[in-house]
Amino acid sequence: MIAGRNTAATFEILLYYLVPALYTDGRRQASALLGQWGFLTKYLISDLEAMSPTRRARLLRQVLRKTARRVGRYAVWGDMHRLDAAHWLGRLPVLGKAFRVARFPVGGSRETPMKTAHGLVASPHDAVYGSQARHISDLSDPDENYFVLFGGQDGWLGSANFADQIDLWRQGNYIRMPLRAESIAAEFPLAMDLEPAP
Repeated sequence: MIAGRNTAATFEILLYYLVPALYTDGRRQASALLGQWGFLTKYLISDLEAMSPTRRARLLRQVLRKTARRVGRYAVWGDMHRLDAAHWLGRLPVLGKAFRVARFPVGGSRETPMKTAHGLVASPHDAVYGSQARHISDLSDPDENYFVLFGGQDGWLGSANFADQIDLWRQGNYIRMPLRAESIAAEFPLAMDLEPAP
């Protein structure tokens, strides 16, 4: 039975089997578009409704059987959906693993507020795109600004600030950044003046 399982994983696994099965006859030039949400929201329901009831029922039974067999492997969406935190050199073949900072389960999907994009999936995979920063400002108070970056403030390998915000990101926490001069002086007493060499 599919009922009672993790709904995000169930939905994605269902799409994984349904979309290719629906478009195998080439009624639409869908090969490059199958995993794109804009394509699915525009055509999927109407194309299902356009099928004869018998053919649609047969297709859905087949897809639901396949989905039910696979969905029990994943208790939560993060069991399938992961985010790789790495330096851009992490994409190198073989050596890339040395530049990985962390790999962890993540929420979100193609069109959620916390977007983490992926294609049609039915097994563990890495999100291919996600939010890079979060920012909240209370416009009634210049001191109420909150930021967090996925990773850190510095892209320099070995820097203390290269990946220091990953834990904040995962916990949903932020760094407060006031704008009033007196608030900055009170909250950030350490100042560093940089001057060019003579």
